[in-house]
Amino acid sequence: MLPEEIKKYNYKKCAEVGLAFGISAMYILNAIRKYKNNFLISIDPYQKTQWDNLGIKLIKESKLTKNHTLMEEKSYKALPKLLEKYGEGNLDFIFIDGWHTFDYTLVDFFYADLLGRVGGMIIVDDVLHRGVNKFEKYIKSNYGFYKQLNSPK
Repeated sequence: MLPEEIKKYNYKKCAEVGLAFGISAMYILNAIRKYKNNFLISIDPYQKTQWDNLGIKLIKESKLTKNHTLMEEKSYKALPKLLEKYGEGNLDFIFIDGWHTFDYTLVDFFYADLLGRVGGMIIVDDVLHRGVNKFEKYIKSNYGFYKQLNSPK
C-alpha cells in the first residue's frame, strides 16, 4: 500500500520516524524518485548502535542516498527541528514507526499533524501493539477529521 499511495497522490516531501532495517525508507525513496524537489528525512537515534547502520546500508546499496537524510536523535527532539525548518503544513507524507508506546506515538503524531499538509498522509504503523492501539483509539475520539485507512494485518 505504501508506494502506491505515495505515487497516487504525488507525495514528494516525506519524513519517517524509525529507520531500522530501512525497508520502508527504500519503498518511500523508490516511490518519490521521479519527482523534483523530493526528499525523505528518517529519524532514528539507534541506527548506528542498535541497527548496525543496516537501514543506511540498504539505502546505499539501492542507490537511493541522493535525497535521503538521517537524523540520529530521538523523535521528540528531531520533529520540532523539522517544524522549525519546514514550517507547518509543508510535508506530504509522514510514516510513524518509532517507539511503540502511547506517549511516544502521540508526541510523534502531534508533530506530524503540524508538519503535514492538508491532503497529505500520516501512517502510524503497528497499531496492534498495546500502546499504539491505545493511541489509535485516542485519535479516533479526538481527531475525527482524519480519515482512517485500513490495511491487512
